Amino acid sequence: MPSDSKIYSFNELRGKSFLFTDPASNAGYWYPLKKLKVMGETPETFFNKIQWTGSHDRSIQAVAQRMSDGASVSSLIYSALLSENETYKNRVRIIEESPPYPTPPVVVRKSMPITERNHLVDLLTGLANTPEGKKILQGLGIDAFVPANNAIYASIQPPEKTP
Repeated sequence: MPSDSKIYSFNELRGKSFLFTDPASNAGYWYPLKKLKVMGETPETFFNKIQWTGSHDRSIQAVAQRMSDGASVSSLIYSALLSENETYKNRVRIIEESPPYPTPPVVVRKSMPITERNHLVDLLTGLANTPEGKKILQGLGIDAFVPANNAIYASIQPPEKTP
C-alpha cells in the first residue's frame, strides 16, 4: 500500500487496483490467488484493475509511485529493496503477511554428474560456516542453505489455472 493509504486489510482492496508479479510466483501470485479463492472471489471479480509487473521490485516501486493501490511481493525482495533505498520505507506499508514459505530451491539439470552436484551442495551448505560466506549470505538476505527437503515444497501447490 502507499504509506498514506486508507486501506488497512486485504478485504479493503475490493474494487481497487492490484499488481501481480509473475504467474509462477508463490508470493507474487499464488498466495493472493488462494486467498481470493477461499473468499469465493477471483482477481477479476475482486479487483477493478489487475496488472502484471514481471518482478517484485517493480511492483514495490509502482505502489510507491501510486501507480497501484496494492501488490503482493516477496518479503525477501521487499527487505532487500528497503535496505538499498530507504525512500520506500516511507512510501509503502505492509497490510498483511503470508505464513512463512521456503525460498525457491537451487536446482540443477538431471544430467549433472553426481560428484559435481555433491560439491555444489557442500559449497552452498557450508557458506554459513565461514565469515566470508556469512557476509555473502547476509547480502542476499539468506541465513543459510540447507539440503533439499521435497516435503517442504509439496505443500506449495500452484493454482489450478494460471494466466
